[in-house]
Amino acid sequence: MPSDAANARTSRLRDFNRTKLYDVLAATPLLVWFALGIWKLAPQTANDARTILAAPLHLATLLDFLSSAATLVFFTIVIALVFARRMPVAKSEGLWPRVVAILGGNLEVALGTLHPVALPLSLKLVATTLAMVGTGAEIIVLIWLGRSYSIFPEARKLVLQGPYRWIRHPLYLTAAIATLGIAMGYAQPWAALLAVVTFGFQIGRMHNEERVLAATFPEYADYAGRTKRLIPGIY
Repeated sequence: MPSDAANARTSRLRDFNRTKLYDVLAATPLLVWFALGIWKLAPQTANDARTILAAPLHLATLLDFLSSAATLVFFTIVIALVFARRMPVAKSEGLWPRVVAILGGNLEVALGTLHPVALPLSLKLVATTLAMVGTGAEIIVLIWLGRSYSIFPEARKLVLQGPYRWIRHPLYLTAAIATLGIAMGYAQPWAALLAVVTFGFQIGRMHNEERVLAATFPEYADYAGRTKRLIPGIY
């Protein structure tokens, strides 16, 4: 049988797991990842801004700037929300749901290891617009989600307003749109395959989150019964 000392350590660990410090520390690797993203994107965004100001307006450059700026804002909001968010009232069990969440939310970064391609202007505009619109929509969803934002499958507060009135996972829909736009700028078919795998992990992430939310909030069953996951009336 466990000793009194072992029981005390287990109790202290359980108490620590409920603290804000633990909540932030658990997200530290991803916080560092987002901070590195800001560090990498900031010079590029500033350079695009200087180009726009110093030369005749070019639509592709403007869209690149808006896409990079939106991504910077998104990363910054995510970091701020990790510190400001509510404490979870329930969490998924085991390591695998956390692995799925990390891969689903960040695997598209691996697109940067592929060879970028020079797209015709028309496709370039489509790709950049998708990336910009998707990331901009992610920011709007994040604002609605606010302090209920979670990286891992956790229950903090059930959000049913804003875009969540129509679908259960608007943040993942907007992320898929942005990923599609980004993937168009890299060598195919590998970029397409990576985007599909990323979306597959996001589907798993949705199921994991729904299990936690359904077990925590009694009203979630009714909400899930009248909404779709990603596309109203379809899925």
